[in-house]
Amino acid sequence: MVETVKWVPARWLLLLALPLFSSPLWAHRLDEYLQATLVAIEPDHVRLQLYLTPGVQVIEQLLPHLDTNGDNTISTGEAVTYADSVRRDLSVWLDGRALGLECGEPEFPPVADLHSGWGIIHLTFRTTPFRLTAGDHKLKLENHHLPAISVFLINATPPGPPGIAITRQIRNDEQSAGEIAFTFVPPGRYRDLTVGIFLALALVLPLLFANTRSRRKRTSTGHSVQRSAPAIKR
Repeated sequence: MVETVKWVPARWLLLLALPLFSSPLWAHRLDEYLQATLVAIEPDHVRLQLYLTPGVQVIEQLLPHLDTNGDNTISTGEAVTYADSVRRDLSVWLDGRALGLECGEPEFPPVADLHSGWGIIHLTFRTTPFRLTAGDHKLKLENHHLPAISVFLINATPPGPPGIAITRQIRNDEQSAGEIAFTFVPPGRYRDLTVGIFLALALVLPLLFANTRSRRKRTSTGHSVQRSAPAIKR
């Protein structure tokens, strides 16, 4: 459970994430609730980071979901309750198998910032643990949270651990649902492949150098014979 609500300037975190999103939806309209999701795939779990930005014309529709007692303050309990409601509206599948989600510590700006249109809610979720096998995989994500007032964005973050490579991303028109295809090479195999490449180079390069040296030697000998030939002829 979350003990405290700690607000950090999530707008700066979102600005750092902007290059990952290439969509005209970033021209954020005042009458929309922008829900941007960054998906980080790890060998044993998936982490979702949601950046939620309500426009000034929809904040009054959203506030009853955030400030349930109407005291113009989002308490710890209210923040946890809202994060859990978002969690229930998210669905994640790995290779067709549904994954559970656990809430991280929610970060909420002051209500005044939400009214200004600059406030960004930052929510983090982590899937239940799993163990990736070597090969190709598909991760599917759906966001059904408040679709009547929302626009959505989904994008995978650059993979952090070695061995994971994003190969394709497919999204629906609303970007409320997406599929991320990726490959995974376990660290042991990754190291074995690297070692194999170095061993192959260690074996091949000396042969190449020896072959090059032999050719140069033959060429040099041939030139010497040609240079001495006129003197013998005379």
